[in-house]
Amino acid sequence: LWFGIRAFDVYVNNDPLSYFPDDHPFVHDANTVHEELAGLQVFSVTMSSKIPRLFETSAGMKKIDAVQSVIDHQGLYDKTLSLATLMSLMHQEFHAGDTNFHKIPEAAEDIDLYLSSLTRGDLEGFVTEDYSTARISVRHNVSDSVRLNAAVDELLEVLPTLLGPDIEFAITGKNLMVNRAAESLMKGQIASLILVLFIIFVLFTVLYTSWLAGLLALVPNLIPIVLNFGLMGYLGVPLNPCTAMVAAIAIGVAVDDTIHLMTRFGTESKLHLDERDAVRATIRGEAVPIVSTSIALALGFGVLALSNFSIVAQFGLLAAA
Repeated sequence: LWFGIRAFDVYVNNDPLSYFPDDHPFVHDANTVHEELAGLQVFSVTMSSKIPRLFETSAGMKKIDAVQSVIDHQGLYDKTLSLATLMSLMHQEFHAGDTNFHKIPEAAEDIDLYLSSLTRGDLEGFVTEDYSTARISVRHNVSDSVRLNAAVDELLEVLPTLLGPDIEFAITGKNLMVNRAAESLMKGQIASLILVLFIIFVLFTVLYTSWLAGLLALVPNLIPIVLNFGLMGYLGVPLNPCTAMVAAIAIGVAVDDTIHLMTRFGTESKLHLDERDAVRATIRGEAVPIVSTSIALALGFGVLALSNFSIVAQFGLLAAA
């Protein structure tokens, strides 16, 4: 029961930096880039306007700047860059570096001057040639997929009101796609486990021509699942691509032992009139093989705990347990 309760504490996380020890060179290099330059990861906020050439105007650039301010206000990211950033910086520099002018220029003449001073290569990363679509580049070092997904969900709620009906937006990036895929691990894990347990129930029901046998076969297969997720919840081990495989492996081992025990019990029941004698004979005949193979498998998986790759070590320990 305790393990069942702790199973609800399991969470999904796809933090690649957590796969390595804190003193690993990759973690050190990632932190150096984060502290001295900007984050290793990038995602984009793209905005498409139904109004022709909107992002060539002061009003359009202020929309970009407003979105950028919301992103910066979240306090998670290292740096954001956009057409609004370029215009504000150029406006300041055209006024002798006065920081009071670090803002979007109001006059269309100023904007035309600044845009004409830039090449298409300077602008192509931030706005299309017809100024109908603009992009904000967001660099960050948020490796925790839970935090990043929560921040992106917040943006998805705020931006429609901020941009209005004439501007459509999208938040894109390879790291966001990977994080969303990781989020589906939990749903996929639950669905696959339910399917496997249902198949086990049907097979044992058909094999032994009794639905009670099917229900009985579920008990030894449910126990390792509950223990696995309960242990993960207690130790704070997240569900990731490696730990997601443990439950399926545990069922694979448990269902083999279930088949051996129930088949042997069926054989012994034909040789013994007393059911208790049949149970004793089954345990005497199957206990040593089942225990010895389980110990061998646990030791084999336990070797993986020596890995420096944390998700492999977590997989090995959970599978061995």
